[in-house]
Amino acid sequence: MGRSWVGWQNKTFGLELQSPWARLLLDGKKTIETRSYDIPSEKLLGRKIDVLESMTGTCGKSSIGNLVESLQEVNSVVKRIGWFKVSHVIKYESKVQFEDDERKHLVPKKSAYAW
Repeated sequence: MGRSWVGWQNKTFGLELQSPWARLLLDGKKTIETRSYDIPSEKLLGRKIDVLESMTGTCGKSSIGNLVESLQEVNSVVKRIGWFKVSHVIKYESKVQFEDDERKHLVPKKSAYAW
């Protein structure tokens, strides 16, 4: 899915998060969601994005594919538990900057998801 994909205009989007991070995001305890890849912010800023909760699994490995035609096909793996909107994107430029935001993204320094 490149930035020119026509689906950006008319599709529903979801982001898979493992338990317990999905609920922490919705509860407002996790205010920054981190990813190792760039999201197409110009396409998703301000849009409703479904939170798809999966059980704890392998670090860095999705339980579902990048493109899911309907939640019915992944019902046994993820559950839609709410939604959020991306208000802005932060691109961390240093390990120190990333670690300074630990209370917002909740990624411990020793985590596989850390800087």
